[in-house]
Amino acid sequence: MGDWLAAARVRWSAGSAPRRLVEVIMRDRNRAAREQALATLERLWTDQPERRADIWSEVWSGNDDPPAEIMRFLLAGGPRMVTYLRHDTLRFSGSLRDVPARILRLARRNTDVAALLATTGEPRLLAALEAAFVEGFHHHASYSRDIPVHPLWEDDRPTPLLRMLLDNPHLPRPAGDDLELAALMALKRRYDLMIGFDGNDLVFRLLEMLRYEPPAPAVDALRLALRAFPPGPARDSVCWWAMGRDDEATAAAVEAGYRPAEPDLVPIFLVLTGQWSSTDDDAALYDFIVGGGLHDRRAGPSPVSHLLELADEDGRAIPPAVVRALRDLGPGDARDAVCDAAQWQDGIARRVVVEAGYVPSDPQVVPAFLYLTRQWARYDAADPDGALLRAYADTLQFSDFKRDELCEAAAEAGRPMPCDPQEFSTPDRYRPGGTGIAGTGGFTVHS
Repeated sequence: MGDWLAAARVRWSAGSAPRRLVEVIMRDRNRAAREQALATLERLWTDQPERRADIWSEVWSGNDDPPAEIMRFLLAGGPRMVTYLRHDTLRFSGSLRDVPARILRLARRNTDVAALLATTGEPRLLAALEAAFVEGFHHHASYSRDIPVHPLWEDDRPTPLLRMLLDNPHLPRPAGDDLELAALMALKRRYDLMIGFDGNDLVFRLLEMLRYEPPAPAVDALRLALRAFPPGPARDSVCWWAMGRDDEATAAAVEAGYRPAEPDLVPIFLVLTGQWSSTDDDAALYDFIVGGGLHDRRAGPSPVSHLLELADEDGRAIPPAVVRALRDLGPGDARDAVCDAAQWQDGIARRVVVEAGYVPSDPQVVPAFLYLTRQWARYDAADPDGALLRAYADTLQFSDFKRDELCEAAAEAGRPMPCDPQEFSTPDRYRPGGTGIAGTGGFTVHS
């Protein structure tokens, strides 16, 4: 009786739209009915190709946990799960747009689908795998607190998704628009594909990924990638960030033996990366600095600030030619940068401006500069009654940290306060003029 009823159900469904067959497969509790409906659906697919688009649409109309019969249908014939994605008449609209993503979700529960994704070269499925990697890696290499839909590691061990990505011989594909995929190239040691990205953008993103401390296997892969660049824009970008004293870029440049492509940058690069030796060319270094080499950003972000920081941290790391050159700077951005640094700490910058007699190029800030660098004789000569300094201080915002600095200098020298302290106090350890590099938040820590 049961088999007769099942056959009747299928006969009733066979002449109707594929929707009825799929409904039987999806919802009927009678196994025989489901099997007969599946057999009928297979015959329709084989004998009536013009109905395949409708069948495909109905098969994917259910939830993300289809019954075993539907999985058998999708994994048969090529398998259809892959081959029909290439069908010219496939209508990628509505719920069918996310079929590749749904196949990816099926792979979590079905080892046959997982094995399929680990070998497929179907472009839409590769794109779904790439999208899952980007989402997963963004979670691992950012401060996102969102629960990832596609985690790549669990306790530093690859998840099944990551194993599919690493096993698939068609991944990674050549560089596109998404820099996050550079991490997949790094994990698979396909450094040759990285040259398809803009070199500067690529290095910036790799360094940014490392700053967010992704899982250990990713850290190792990203570091190796930074050390594997051939001569060209990406290698030059590593050198540029190394001159900005980014720890990861410096380590990569030193260990890989990188040098800037422009020969005149090599001496300053060696100094800023701690590789200068007594046998290097002092004259070339001096000429580079005095000749305006620090005026632009070729020598990294804020090269003057980094030279001064390095000198204050360890004077032995700075060759004498650097200090001589800093005392011989002509008017311009580099000299102004030294003057700016001299206001905030009593270090090499302050000694240079005092010995060289530098003042900022902006006349309005000269009285405050002389005051903050404790050059009292020069200040009194420039502003005998303090009117210029008070006028300048009146232009400062009430929250400007410079108010505190002026008050501190006045207190040290026993002079009248030129202004009120700032309304909102800044922690003593932080001052302006930060590098903006490697997580400093735009501030440099001064001791």
